[in-house]
Amino acid sequence: MTEAGIKLIIYGSDDVIRSFNQFRAIGQAQPPNPHRLIVEFGRLLLTIRKSTGFPDTNISIEEILRSFIIDYDANATNFAPYLNQ
Repeated sequence: MTEAGIKLIIYGSDDVIRSFNQFRAIGQAQPPNPHRLIVEFGRLLLTIRKSTGFPDTNISIEEILRSFIIDYDANATNFAPYLNQ
């Protein structure tokens, strides 16, 4: 994670750095909130995507998360409160 963070800080846009810092802050919170952290990871990936050549993308965080979470729909209510933050 540290190595990825260094690369994001060196090569990432301002928005990517802000999103990464938010992701890390949520990850350090106690007690941990895994659903919020997963949503924030999706938000970070979307920010990176926009920064690396797709600024007008209309893909949603949910669509990104569905790429990684096989049973996303069964757990969607756990993620929903964090999607529009």
